[in-house]
Amino acid sequence: MEYILIGLFFILLFIFSYYFRVSYVFFSIFLAIILGIAFIYLFKENSNIVFFNNIKSNLSFFYDNAFIFLFFYLGLGYSFNKIYKILMKSLIPSLLDLVNLVVSFVLFFLILKDFFISLVLSLVIYPSSTAIIVKKLENYKLLYSKQADFLLGVLLFEDFVLIVILSFISIKNFNLYLFLVGAILFLIIIIFLLNIFEKYKKNIELILNSDLGIFLVIGIVLFFTWLFYKVFYLPYFISSFVLGISINQYLADKVRSKIDGFKDLALFSFMFLFFLDSIMKEKTLIFYDYHILFILIFLLFLKLLTTYIGAKNFGISSKNLNFVSILSLIRGEFSIIAISFIPKYFTLALIVVILTNLLATFSLNLFIFRDRKIVKK
Repeated sequence: MEYILIGLFFILLFIFSYYFRVSYVFFSIFLAIILGIAFIYLFKENSNIVFFNNIKSNLSFFYDNAFIFLFFYLGLGYSFNKIYKILMKSLIPSLLDLVNLVVSFVLFFLILKDFFISLVLSLVIYPSSTAIIVKKLENYKLLYSKQADFLLGVLLFEDFVLIVILSFISIKNFNLYLFLVGAILFLIIIIFLLNIFEKYKKNIELILNSDLGIFLVIGIVLFFTWLFYKVFYLPYFISSFVLGISINQYLADKVRSKIDGFKDLALFSFMFLFFLDSIMKEKTLIFYDYHILFILIFLLFLKLLTTYIGAKNFGISSKNLNFVSILSLIRGEFSIIAISFIPKYFTLALIVVILTNLLATFSLNLFIFRDRKIVKK
């Protein structure tokens, strides 16, 4: 039965993402909520858990490696030189955007008096969704516009900050000596791979074009990230991202095409299983910390304001400032990654992701409808 249900998930994912232009990140969360509530009210507790465990075991490979595939995929889109240029170009708006992280942390810490929880909650509200925003830009045919240059620059800065912070809070056992040794060894391997990829790029291209090329990519990524994480405590967020950067631009597009399906499947599996598991354990979707919810709403308006000011400083035209600000409001995969460290607050992330996606979609549709009416007149 679980195989039939998994097949149904993927069919629905394709239909809604392809035909209705709904992000698979948002849809996977929405689908988990519906099925989670259905399991709670329609099935007994024991059969409920057993059935879920069967689904989870069948998707465990993608669930366990979702973040590795995601950050490796992000790294493929950049080179060390490209990252430097993008960050320098959008440095002022990105630093202004960093206010959202600092203010969020201070407010949560004043209320909760807990450093770790306050940091994680601030990471829920700070990063905009790279996957969903890029999808929106593609849908509106704006991926190569000045608005996209601004948003992608800020998103890259957010990703970088998030990678660094999440990497270090994800390390359970830390040994400074082993960490430094691992970092040096990893750096040597990266330099070696850079030379190999550059020297034998034609040969590697032939391998990647073969049906088995995907296994070479997955093998290298999983072997090195897990080896250095388990032995040297090197954070896999950083190592997988740097591995992606190390592949030169000539081969990066081919690797992206090979890994793209795995990345989407892994991210969808994690989102779906994490929320379904949380709903079934909590047995409710009621959120009691209303004071935190009000603070989050305030922080979302702060995000709009900082993005508006940053976009204006970047040189975005007046008519596109609202459009860019609304897009930056969207929360998604990175908010879920952060909240996975404190699952008891999963409802918080749930509200943030759904609220920002619905609000942004509704607002953008209003702007598009208004612009179309103006053009007709």
